[in-house]
Amino acid sequence: MKIKSLLCGMALVAAGTAHAQDGSYKAFDGFKIGASAGIGRTSIEKPVAGEKAELDIAKKSFDWRGYVGYDVQTDSNIVLGVELGLGGGGKSFSQKVGATNVKVDPGRTFDASARLGYSVANTVLIFGKAGWARQHFDLAATSPAIGAKPITTKIKEDGLLFGGGAEVALSPSFAIRGEFDHVKFSDDVKRNRFLLGGVMRF
Repeated sequence: MKIKSLLCGMALVAAGTAHAQDGSYKAFDGFKIGASAGIGRTSIEKPVAGEKAELDIAKKSFDWRGYVGYDVQTDSNIVLGVELGLGGGGKSFSQKVGATNVKVDPGRTFDASARLGYSVANTVLIFGKAGWARQHFDLAATSPAIGAKPITTKIKEDGLLFGGGAEVALSPSFAIRGEFDHVKFSDDVKRNRFLLGGVMRF
């Protein structure tokens, strides 16, 4: 009985291996959810009312992103997909501009993107992506005058997103992922991110 069970198990493993080798195994196909975290860098250049100098600051932060999406992997191992993401922009940072102290508090970021990739050896996906992103910011400018209250401004920046990365499938339902993306919201605001995380497929 034990020998029979062992032979059955070996047959299943062999069948699975053959299935992967014949190209019919599609590790990057279907509905997915994922989460990533890493390092971001936001650059902001904006004029400050009442000051000749302008806000000119670049700050690194710990960023995160969660996303949902859908991929289609063709028989030729080309992968086409779409994603919707929600993320966080890190802690607040500040800079003194002339006599005014300016504090910037990054809020939530949203993105929608399409991606195109190629699956190598059925378990490694190299991809590029492009789309749209929005970042919320709260700006507070405080004058040195006694009793002066901070002047707060809420801004929403929209821009084109470009990036790329790689996924490695550890099983038909789970992969690890690393990626980079760049967004030029405007001539005044830019963002770069390096993120690592995992993807679950259903």
